[in-house]
Amino acid sequence: MPDSNGFPTPQECLQLINITAADDPPNGAAMERVPGVISAVIAEFESPPGRNASGGTGRLFHQVTETRLFDGNGVGELLVHDLVASQPVAVLMGGSPLADIKVRTALPNRPTNVIYREQVTAATVAALGYPNYADYPDIVTPVPFPARVFPVGLQNIAVNATWGNAVTADIFQAILCEVAYRILIESSVGLDGVGEDIEIGNFHVNTGQTAFASPLTLFHSQFELAKRTYRIQTPRRFVRSQPRMI
Repeated sequence: MPDSNGFPTPQECLQLINITAADDPPNGAAMERVPGVISAVIAEFESPPGRNASGGTGRLFHQVTETRLFDGNGVGELLVHDLVASQPVAVLMGGSPLADIKVRTALPNRPTNVIYREQVTAATVAALGYPNYADYPDIVTPVPFPARVFPVGLQNIAVNATWGNAVTADIFQAILCEVAYRILIESSVGLDGVGEDIEIGNFHVNTGQTAFASPLTLFHSQFELAKRTYRIQTPRRFVRSQPRMI
């Protein structure tokens, strides 16, 4: 059974290690390192993304309730990584709470939600008893009621919420395999079929030269694939070119 956050337990990691290295299991000292290796692998998985697809995912995979600060962007929507949409969300701007905040959830495997300010429309204005803008369906945001935005600023939007993402089956398997990979590699354990020369008649192959010969290669590739799948994607910034004057 996974732990309370959904990550593999030391017992589950030890089981995979023993199955993988059944003929030459790691020694007791290596086995004692398993809990520390689990923590290190999870920390790397949650670490900030680096350049050239390096680093971790930049995401949180255990839940915590806290206040985070964001930069106001001058529009009515704000990206908030890792926010748990099913839990209460409170947003303050300059110390004053905003009562018009809504949350829009993201696509599967892309746990980047959006908080947005509910805009004033003809229907809401009419409901408040102001001039009957409902008679004018083309009016979306009446002139006396400008759009509600997050004012531009540095760290001026405070969001108190629960943060974190669920540990899915592929993340669980990736962490499990990476722990086994590190224990077996760092312990210099001899594994059957890893880096050995095999000859059958005129056929010869070195098992360390093919990507599919070693279970450890597959273990590590699962971890790297999971990091790429769940990594925070920074949106590109496009600069509109100015027409040249001839």
